[in-house]
Amino acid sequence: MTLKRFFAILFTVTLGALAYTHQQLHLVRLSYALDERYDQWQIAAQRQSYLRTQVLALASPQSLDRHLSQAQVRLAFRGPTHVVHLAAVPAMSSTASQPAWLALTTEAEASTDAAAHVDPGDLQD
Repeated sequence: MTLKRFFAILFTVTLGALAYTHQQLHLVRLSYALDERYDQWQIAAQRQSYLRTQVLALASPQSLDRHLSQAQVRLAFRGPTHVVHLAAVPAMSSTASQPAWLALTTEAEASTDAAAHVDPGDLQD
């Protein structure tokens, strides 16, 4: 075996060992990054669960009642004259050229126009 061949084999083996070591180091770095991301995900999931619980607690009727009573907000319930009655939606027929709910838009517009002309003085009880 010549000296030139020996160094060529030694160079190839060393290069292979360096490539393998680099690959293993890269895998270890990715593993640590993955563990860190997983920990961040768990923290975010716990925070989301906590915040969802807080939102549901704040939106509960008991909480709203407590906040309204602390702020001394007085709610006035409107009389029967301020009740809006909506017409029932008729069944759609297959022979109609337009859907039945489109015909209700003119009724809704008429109801809104009539409701828009309510005297503001009547609303304060």
